[in-house]
Amino acid sequence: MKHHVLVKTIALLSLSLVSGCGSSQVITHNAKPAVSAPDIPEHTLLDVGVLLFDPGLPDTLKDLEKSELSVDVRKAEARFIAYHIKNTLERTGNWAAVRVIPEDNGGTDVMVTGNIMSSDGDTLEVSVDVRDNAGRHWFTKKYSDRASKFAYKDYASGGEDPFQDIYNEVANDMLAYRTKMSERDLVQLRQVSALKFAARLSPSAFKEYIEKDRRGEYQIRSLPSPDDPKVARMNSIRDREYLFVDTLDEYYGRFYRDMALPYNNWRQYTYEEAAAARQIKTQARNRMLAGAAMVVGGVLVDKNANSTATRVVGTGAAIAGVGAFRSGLLRRRDAKIHEDTLKELNLSLESEVAPLVVEVDGRTTELKGSAEAQYAEWRRLLEDIHASETGLDEEPSGE
Repeated sequence: MKHHVLVKTIALLSLSLVSGCGSSQVITHNAKPAVSAPDIPEHTLLDVGVLLFDPGLPDTLKDLEKSELSVDVRKAEARFIAYHIKNTLERTGNWAAVRVIPEDNGGTDVMVTGNIMSSDGDTLEVSVDVRDNAGRHWFTKKYSDRASKFAYKDYASGGEDPFQDIYNEVANDMLAYRTKMSERDLVQLRQVSALKFAARLSPSAFKEYIEKDRRGEYQIRSLPSPDDPKVARMNSIRDREYLFVDTLDEYYGRFYRDMALPYNNWRQYTYEEAAAARQIKTQARNRMLAGAAMVVGGVLVDKNANSTATRVVGTGAAIAGVGAFRSGLLRRRDAKIHEDTLKELNLSLESEVAPLVVEVDGRTTELKGSAEAQYAEWRRLLEDIHASETGLDEEPSGE
């Protein structure tokens, strides 16, 4: 009687483990729209700068090789995500100018920074930090989303990005914080931005107007006269800064549009491969567990068997267990094939998103590895312009 119970237990255990291989998960696609606030006074609209995201690459070459991440793919994603956040914020109408910039220029009202924590086409996880130019920390938050199986087809035909929920949440969280600020705070923030930009280029002329309090927030001590010639000169330089940043922003936009198709294909393929790899690994684990249970159970039955029928059952369970264990190993090998395919897809995308060339003021520069340097050179040029127009030769403020 005990042997019959043991045989049934082995069968039920094996069946329950193997049957878990076919489970599925329903994923809801993009259910959170970005909110547009009605009737925001124009003089309280804030400029937003979105810094290029940190691609989230490992620190050492050994860890990078172990992760099998593609450096160029991650860098392309860092530009794509930053620009897509910009597009989402612009569509809400809740902000003034929204620009993607390579570094903090000291004169933008709100700065958005972030880094990619994981991205494989199936899931995206990012960390986003938002601060304003007055020194207030709005929030730091992690966002994650899973793509649905239909998302990439919808996106290719003009639909939403597969991870649009993340971008909508970022936009909504930013609006929620801005809504809590008073009209006075918003107006003063814009004034602080203008004064910090000016003080960065000409500390001797503008630093006296603002100060940092014990909390690390900037307060306005006084405002220069609007008729002051130095204010007019600084406004002119700031306008030139906007023109240059808009040129860079247009370049990032072109890069964003050019990489959209190959990047969508890459994400779709890696989504399918990641989903297949995950399913195969689950099946492999379940089959190997079931196989081990059947082998152990078969040996116990055979060892304690008192009848030929029971020994046959035990031998059959052991043979089936070995077969299931081998099946698990084969599926694990298949998973490795899928992982190799992911690596090949990374290499394929690297060749399709090669750097483009931007021309600014007669200078031709590649964005990859040099846009940030070009922007730094532009900042030095602004300092030279200011020095030549004012006759002042001073070190710019680092604040």
